[in-house]
Amino acid sequence: LLGTQTIPVLAGGRVTGKAGRYDIAALNIETRGKEEANAAATNFTAVRIRRDILRRSNIGMIATVRNPRDRDSTSALGADASIRLSTNNTVLGYYAVTDVAGSCEQAASYRGRFEYAGDRYGLSAEHLKVGRLFAPAVGYTRRNDFQRETGSARFSPRLRNNPYMRKLTWQAGFTYDTDAEITRVENRVFDGSFGIEFHSADQATVQYVDEYEFIPQAFRISPGVTVPSGGYKNKTFTTSYSLANQRTVAGRVSYSSGALYDGTRNEASYSGRVAVVPQFYVEPSISLAWVDLPYGEF
Repeated sequence: LLGTQTIPVLAGGRVTGKAGRYDIAALNIETRGKEEANAAATNFTAVRIRRDILRRSNIGMIATVRNPRDRDSTSALGADASIRLSTNNTVLGYYAVTDVAGSCEQAASYRGRFEYAGDRYGLSAEHLKVGRLFAPAVGYTRRNDFQRETGSARFSPRLRNNPYMRKLTWQAGFTYDTDAEITRVENRVFDGSFGIEFHSADQATVQYVDEYEFIPQAFRISPGVTVPSGGYKNKTFTTSYSLANQRTVAGRVSYSSGALYDGTRNEASYSGRVAVVPQFYVEPSISLAWVDLPYGEF
């Protein structure tokens, strides 16, 4: 589909299978050209191979080619790995490059992530980069020309002798986004939360988020209300309570308040399930927001 135009597919085929410790997949599609859609006849090919290693780890590679009949072909090549170091420790990542003309660095994308997911403690760190010229031959990326650093830490002890509370959770995290060349900060988020899990399976949580967001161009947030370009500091405090599924009325009730685009925003919401009888239930969802900005309110 290109805009409102459909592109006819002449033929296609897919092969998947497993041979020993290898998983193999291949796809090939041929499309017909369509002048009114400005689309040339094109062949699409993708090949993926993955091998299991150690106990619960794997490595793999993927290659894609897009070959239009009226212009040069483009291709992408990538390799990835997911290594389970122990029950709670995982390291994973990938590296991919496309053959777009220009700097090889700008046409690359890579990611690395470490995660420790224990019951009492949790820790994660991740680095992700998508170059300005990175363009996969088959498939798509949500965006390019950015670099992201994320991290989080968690402490969640279980309470042995408390008659009401089962578990407490403190958690903090950050996200730091820039353009690929690290010349501009696009987004920065620091958040912290505290949660209580009760023996009834209900949960109560409070969370604070401190965010900086860069808006490259003005956008309409609501009819008649336009947010100008620039950098904004947004802060939000949220409190919520989740009712366990075994209750007649289950779900999550929340209220948040804070600063948004040099103004204020308040929101109250509920989503969940109401059991009318054991065999019949409804799932209502409602969210009410009040936003007051210097450019208008809604």
